[in-house]
Amino acid sequence: MNKVERDWGHYTVLHQDSDYVVKRLVFKPSGIMSNQRHSGRAEHWFLAKGELVFNGKIIEAPCSFDVSLGSWHRAENISDKDTEVIEIWTGPVLDENDIERD
Repeated sequence: MNKVERDWGHYTVLHQDSDYVVKRLVFKPSGIMSNQRHSGRAEHWFLAKGELVFNGKIIEAPCSFDVSLGSWHRAENISDKDTEVIEIWTGPVLDENDIERD
C-alpha cells in the first residue's frame, strides 16, 4: 500500500477491485481538500476519527454519509489532530483523474 501525500494530508488505497475502491484519508490539522465533484463515481465516507467541516457542516466521528455522483463537496479538518476517513468509491469510473475542481 502506497501512501500518497497531498496538501491536505495523505491517502492510502486499501483495496481496489473492478467494482469499488476503498481508501483511507488522513487530514492533517487545518488540512482542507479542494471543492470538487466526480462525473464517474459516487463516494461513501465513514468518518472514523476526529471532526471535519464537510460542505459547511461540522461532522464528528463516528459518522457516515454518501456523496452522490456529480455533487460538489469539500472537507476541512478543523481540529488540531489528524482526522481519518474511510472512503469507498463506486461507479463506472474508478480513477483519480475523475475529478473536477471549482
